[in-house]
Amino acid sequence: MHGPGADMDTLCIGPSYVNREEDFFIILHDMLAEMEEVVELQPVPDAHVPVMKFKFQGISIDLLYASVSLLVVPEDLDIADGSVL
Repeated sequence: MHGPGADMDTLCIGPSYVNREEDFFIILHDMLAEMEEVVELQPVPDAHVPVMKFKFQGISIDLLYASVSLLVVPEDLDIADGSVL
């Protein structure tokens, strides 16, 4: 976030067996929709970069999803070299 009206671009990283279409855009969407802190929830699965847009406690968020070629995502995952994406 840089200034007024800016949004926060965030990345959700999941293991290889998680399906973006069902797990991210349906299951996570439904979980977010139930949260009173989340408003203006808008999935955009057909965009060039699929994204879920929403406001969380008044902060605009663009949430993207990436899968890594691991069965478990370690807490200290380093994606800097791109080898697990």
